[in-house]
Amino acid sequence: MKKVNQVNEIKKTSIWDDRVVRVLGALIALVVVGALLTLISMIITGVIPLGFTPQTSQDADIEQYRYVVDKDQDPESWSKLIIALARSGKIKEANQQMESFKASEPDVTQTQGIAYAQATILMMEERFDEALVILEQVRQDLWDAYQKELASKKEMNWASSQGIPVNYFHATMDMADIFIAQGRDTEALEMFDDYLEKLPTDASTFIKRARLKLRMGDLDGAESDFLAAQRFLPDDTDIIDGLEEIKAVR
Repeated sequence: MKKVNQVNEIKKTSIWDDRVVRVLGALIALVVVGALLTLISMIITGVIPLGFTPQTSQDADIEQYRYVVDKDQDPESWSKLIIALARSGKIKEANQQMESFKASEPDVTQTQGIAYAQATILMMEERFDEALVILEQVRQDLWDAYQKELASKKEMNWASSQGIPVNYFHATMDMADIFIAQGRDTEALEMFDDYLEKLPTDASTFIKRARLKLRMGDLDGAESDFLAAQRFLPDDTDIIDGLEEIKAVR
């Protein structure tokens, strides 16, 4: 009889009788409630537009940039919006946003971000020669600004803390892609060389340069670049296939 009572007592025991479990349950409930309140707040303030469901991460970026532009109208966010629109194929809207920027900020000197956005539109419209002119100017201006800041004795030096502006690399890669499309391999190689000289940890660019060198008949150079990329991506199939192609040709 005593054993039966002990069994019944065990069955009546709940996990919530454990103080640790109760504390963890309360913490989880607080986190869930906090997340829901944050989501509701973002919808009310317009950070997440009600009724809009982004189909891709690119759509989400566009909506985020659009919200910031509508709120603050700063050139940096405007340039990001224009670039995102152009790259998603929404050329007409990208051009409309460019015109809106120019109309709203007539006295503002064109920033490198806006200049790069204009070049992106031209690339998507396949106006490559016009795009190349702007891209080269963007690269030169950004490099000059970086060197000037680096040489300054400011306590808060953005060149030291942030490095070379990212649009410098974007513009360099875009120029390389245009040169390859136009069959200007030597000029494309110069862009890759400059890119990797300044950012020697970009495996994808090593692969692109390796492919270009392979096409140009530089087997040793291609092999060297594939091996350099393999240090960062040891199991990448593009690298393995490239090395196999070189072995087959030799």
